[in-house]
Amino acid sequence: MTHDLLLWLHFVSLALGGASTFGNAVVGAAVARQGEAARPHLLPVARSLGRLGHVALALLILTGGALVEMGPGWSGVGLWFWVKMALVATLTVSVVLVTRAARMAAGGDAAAGRRARLLGRLNMLLIPLIVLTAVFEFG
Repeated sequence: MTHDLLLWLHFVSLALGGASTFGNAVVGAAVARQGEAARPHLLPVARSLGRLGHVALALLILTGGALVEMGPGWSGVGLWFWVKMALVATLTVSVVLVTRAARMAAGGDAAAGRRARLLGRLNMLLIPLIVLTAVFEFG
């Protein structure tokens, strides 16, 4: 039962993290399309989505670790798990960097805005790769 609830929370967190990442891409595109007039209205949405993503990532890391502990244990996981963990580490660093860039962009730094878009695209690639490696490992 505990394992099932942890797995459920892990999947819900994955959905929330994906919604945050892809949702912010939509918000960013809307800001770019509508210009400065839309910024005060849409940036709070982006910040809220970002906070949701941070909570989701933290929950994914915590529940993932607990699931490994309850399941095969750290010595019982294979290569795909460690590839997944490298991707999760990359995603975590990227989330920190995109958050910083987004704050700078909100203050008018155009270069930071370009960095945020690039990192956002990287995150949209990392999420499905993380899921793919999880399927290969735990399938």
